[in-house]
Amino acid sequence: MGGSERPHIAVIMLSKQPDLARNALRAVASDAATLSAVLYLNGGVTLDDYDGPQPEWWRAGGGNHILVAAADEPFSYSKMNNRAASIALMETAHPCDYLLFLNDDVTMRPDSVDAMLTCARRQHAEVVGINLAYPPKEDEPLRIQHAGVIPGAFFVGCHRGRHSLLASWAYSYPRWLTMWAVTGACMLVEANTFAEVNGFDEEYEVDQQDIDLCMRVRTVLNGTVALVQGAFAYHDEGATRGRDEGMLSARAKDQARFVGLWYTQWNEGRDRWR
Repeated sequence: MGGSERPHIAVIMLSKQPDLARNALRAVASDAATLSAVLYLNGGVTLDDYDGPQPEWWRAGGGNHILVAAADEPFSYSKMNNRAASIALMETAHPCDYLLFLNDDVTMRPDSVDAMLTCARRQHAEVVGINLAYPPKEDEPLRIQHAGVIPGAFFVGCHRGRHSLLASWAYSYPRWLTMWAVTGACMLVEANTFAEVNGFDEEYEVDQQDIDLCMRVRTVLNGTVALVQGAFAYHDEGATRGRDEGMLSARAKDQARFVGLWYTQWNEGRDRWR
């Protein structure tokens, strides 16, 4: 991509709730990039379930917009996102420069995408996240749900800044922070980097795959994972999948895999990142 060309960002979204997906896509906007999307429907949802108004950039046809239905496929965050990303990366007519992995329960603000793109280009960051805030409540200040991931208790990652006031936390300096990891709920990844690390590790089913990807980018490629301090989006945490008790065993398995792979790096990083 030349310096004067508009970068192309492919939005990658999994969804089993068409209404959530439509609202999330409508909130995605960019003045600096061409946008396209791969929407991967699952959980019994079919292509006929997805209709209604689309965002302006979708109607404008700036890139290819693809719907994929996998109604009978067991849910796997890693496998489904990898499949959707591979579809975006194979679009030779509109090759993408970045992949924006976005939950359907995240509502972007108008400047969010461009703030992430600016960080990626100016800081040469291969992976970029932003602050995520809980949805606004009447007469209550906004609070942080996620401001990066740091080594937490029991050898897994935890959300930095959770429940802190957004106003006193998110707009502090510096403008960008180098991070241990960021959440896959809203994660911009350089397309070549994603391909180079072979995407998400498909041994993970529902948890830790986003942190694992950040770890591989930092340790294998000596790359940079960054957080944009001055931008945020709303995250209605849990709306995408719900709080399925049946996933507890899968989460435990994923966490055990993460510990087995990254215990040394987690242990070495506690003092630096906490």
